[in-house]
Amino acid sequence: PGYASPLPITIIAEMLGVPVEMGPQLLDWSHQMVAMYMHGRTRETEDTANRAARDFAAFLRGYVAERRKKPGDDLLSLLIEAQDNGQRLSEDELVSSAILLLNAGHEATVHQTGNAVRSILAQGGDPRRFFATPEANAATVEECLRYDAPLHMFLRYAYEEIEVSPGIVVKPGEMVALLLGMA
Repeated sequence: PGYASPLPITIIAEMLGVPVEMGPQLLDWSHQMVAMYMHGRTRETEDTANRAARDFAAFLRGYVAERRKKPGDDLLSLLIEAQDNGQRLSEDELVSSAILLLNAGHEATVHQTGNAVRSILAQGGDPRRFFATPEANAATVEECLRYDAPLHMFLRYAYEEIEVSPGIVVKPGEMVALLLGMA
């Protein structure tokens, strides 16, 4: 929903340390890339997604270079400085991590916000009652996440054989669909 888009992209841009004014362009690149995973994609969709990924990566490479020279108080600077056993992320890893943070963080947050607003309004009455106290606020957020999550299924692959139920064995390499339906 349109009303749910501005806040997540603003927060993610600020976290990464890129100009908030770039939000609409970042979203455009993100939407073009995510279209690759939609049903009915075409060669044109694939070409557009590839072009968006290249443009987005080029934009971020500029910011990575800038942050290497002059680190800031942002996530991109922290990712540049992060190391494990003396090894740092490569430029490709930095860029792909930033793109993933934007795409995954924005999409899920927008859909969760839309789902939550719809669920709250469907209850009828004054929606402010769900946020009257800090406890009510926390309970409302938790219930909205439980009741209508933004993502309903994850596909994963088994690393090792496991019996998930008597007689049901998942072998290494087999795909498992994890459904996050309301409990």
